[in-house]
Amino acid sequence: MILMNIQSKDTKVDVPIEQKPKEIPAMFKGWNNRTEQSYIKEHLADKIPEALDFQEKHFLQLIDAEKYPEALQKEVTKIVRIKATDYSSKSRDEKEYVYWFENWYGRDWLNRRVPDVGDHIEGQYWEQETEPVYDRERLIGYNRSGQHEAFYIPFSKKAVDDIIAKSTINKGKIQFVVKFQDGRRNNQYTYDQFVNSSFEQCKEMMMHQGGPAMFEYNRQQQLKKDAEQLKQQKQYT
Repeated sequence: MILMNIQSKDTKVDVPIEQKPKEIPAMFKGWNNRTEQSYIKEHLADKIPEALDFQEKHFLQLIDAEKYPEALQKEVTKIVRIKATDYSSKSRDEKEYVYWFENWYGRDWLNRRVPDVGDHIEGQYWEQETEPVYDRERLIGYNRSGQHEAFYIPFSKKAVDDIIAKSTINKGKIQFVVKFQDGRRNNQYTYDQFVNSSFEQCKEMMMHQGGPAMFEYNRQQQLKKDAEQLKQQKQYT
């Protein structure tokens, strides 16, 4: 709220003027604040950590998207493929998901660069767990009992392509990472390996001596060798 000073002959009054809420630029609309929303959903609004999503909120408050729209940039740096528990299903099945990391850039109304947002995560959040509190069989509230990691973007080639399209800069520098249940991960996958291989094939590539990069090199060498052998066979028939 802004106070406007109005003066007359005999009086001086501060009149409150309602300030229009700043509209979030289309590029950042729907940004992932699901951890905070989970606190609210589970009746824990008063337990939300003060620093939660601070850099994102601070950035969106400072940028001037109307005056300097060309300064707004979103950089996708890393896309991760993972198998994880589907907490939305009763059977708690494991499914493949994808999540990713972004850097945000922009300028304020004076054309000053605002603090960047680094490693903002989309596709993953922390879902809060609670236990009901009763007083003589009357529900009086909820206690936070823990949290678990949750994902919400099912893996597919289209999903990956849509994520890449969100990046306004440095698309060729995106790392493709596969993370496994035992905690191991590898960031040397090519785009083709990442989107067109099964999860088991990705694991096989990681276990290959030299990792996915050497796996692809050896595959290409074998294809050349097979093509040469086929060519020679045709010459002698």
